[in-house]
Amino acid sequence: AAPPVYLDEGDRAAVAKAKQLIRENVADVPTIPELCKKVSLNKNKLQKAFRLTEGKSIGAYARTLRMELALDLLEKTDLTMQEIAKAVGCHSISNFYRIFKEKFGETPQAVRDMLQTAP
Repeated sequence: AAPPVYLDEGDRAAVAKAKQLIRENVADVPTIPELCKKVSLNKNKLQKAFRLTEGKSIGAYARTLRMELALDLLEKTDLTMQEIAKAVGCHSISNFYRIFKEKFGETPQAVRDMLQTAP
């Protein structure tokens, strides 16, 4: 078994900064090497730190944020599906539909209809 990974205060600060960068750039998430450079942490340490603090990979964290944003946009705006897909960083509408349906079990339009008709 691999030895446990401990995060010092600097590591935790770097992870917090990486999360902030991802949240601020959800439509165009920096690559892992870009994040590492911006937060001054090596790739392995950053990836392990994400797993420890979030229980998921950097990519899964970014996808979760994207889908949360998509839900918010579906409920609170009249943006088209194409506009929402672009806003959450999906380069094609079909990719957006596939990822959304995998996450929520329904199409974005079905979820929008449910959200907008809810009391």
